[in-house]
Amino acid sequence: MALGTTDISVTLVKNTLAANTTAVSGLCTFPTINKWSRYKPVTGTWPQAVDGKFGLVLSGWGYNHPTSIFRLGDFRGYQHTGIMPVIYSLFDNRVPSVLYPSGTITTAVFGVKANSTNNTTRIQPVDLGIQDYYFGVRYRVTGDTNYFWWYKTGSIVHDITEGGNPTIDIDVTVTVTGNVGVFNNAPLTATGTATVELFICSTQCTNWTTTAPPIIYLLPSEIVNEVQVVNSYSFVVSGWTVVSNYTMFWAGSATGYGNFQSTVVVTSGAYFTIGSKPSWLTVTDWRAGGQINTGDWLSGDELRCYPTVANTGLTRYDYIVIGDQEIFCEFQGGTPTVSYSSSPIVINSAIPTTLNAGAGSVAIQFHIVSGLSPTVNVPLYIRLYNTTTSTYLGSWTTVNTHDGQIVNATLGTFISSDINYGNVYIIFLSTVDPLL
Repeated sequence: MALGTTDISVTLVKNTLAANTTAVSGLCTFPTINKWSRYKPVTGTWPQAVDGKFGLVLSGWGYNHPTSIFRLGDFRGYQHTGIMPVIYSLFDNRVPSVLYPSGTITTAVFGVKANSTNNTTRIQPVDLGIQDYYFGVRYRVTGDTNYFWWYKTGSIVHDITEGGNPTIDIDVTVTVTGNVGVFNNAPLTATGTATVELFICSTQCTNWTTTAPPIIYLLPSEIVNEVQVVNSYSFVVSGWTVVSNYTMFWAGSATGYGNFQSTVVVTSGAYFTIGSKPSWLTVTDWRAGGQINTGDWLSGDELRCYPTVANTGLTRYDYIVIGDQEIFCEFQGGTPTVSYSSSPIVINSAIPTTLNAGAGSVAIQFHIVSGLSPTVNVPLYIRLYNTTTSTYLGSWTTVNTHDGQIVNATLGTFISSDINYGNVYIIFLSTVDPLL
């Protein structure tokens, strides 16, 4: 409950603050004063104070008590409890404690809120001139030799409601450059503990940058009215594996070491092991141009794989499993049973395609080998074509997928003619929106 605007007495203020002094100077500087109250002792014009910030210091969110002129009347309307900071982050954040990047984007969601209710006892963002500031996140990782901060901003302060949760994508997609795993935009090192801090700033930066905004204030971090508010978190970058080549192919007659395919393996740990591989493949480890026959396989080593015998039968396909990554392997042999129109898109034709005679729609399944993207989903357009009647069936179907994925799709929910015995059908694929 706020103190009244009249009948302010030394005893009333002393009891409210649980102070041990009756001196007005002592009450106006007593440490239990709630700095977040709009009305409290300040230097200069009351209640805005000499700098117009209501006694608050935005850098560190401290409180400037009066130092020379002490006025008991400054306690008129003083609120001792129930007032939260003008902008704050609750402890209910959803920042993961460990990130396992392997071609994904991790989005950190913070429980950041701002006072927006028009309440005479609250300090509003507009009172401090920060209503047009941007909410932001910065972080750096131990083990980074440069150890600099990366900055990114999101919502504007006046758009952060008291129940809002601004989100900022923390990009942890890993790619291989040489023998080193590199995060896109390089905001993280390969492994380590990341310290995350929440702030508001006067300028916007929508992409990660190491250039600090000219004006930046960290959010408060303290216990306010028995509620923990914080401005920093941490997470560990660990447990990831990335390979330079996610697919491997061999012709039916390919055999022996001279037909090897290779991939560089980079992990957050020093070593890696292969969980499984096709029985028809031989896998060797190479380092600095030489084969490693014994000992541990190190992050940054090159795997060279080749078929052991020629493939004269059906196409064989399987996976090499390394950590949390899979390399799709195809050993061709036999005649593909599926045609496709976009030659850069390679699909595994050995997985059956089902055409049910008399169906009003067609259920299909196939494996994307290459031609889309190793990690990021992109649109793939699919349509069925009857070569016997030279007609397209239904309309184009769109699925979002990437290399190394199995596509399950249903074509032509409004197919105008049934699938008939004796007819030949082609499944057309395209990475661009077809105008057919």
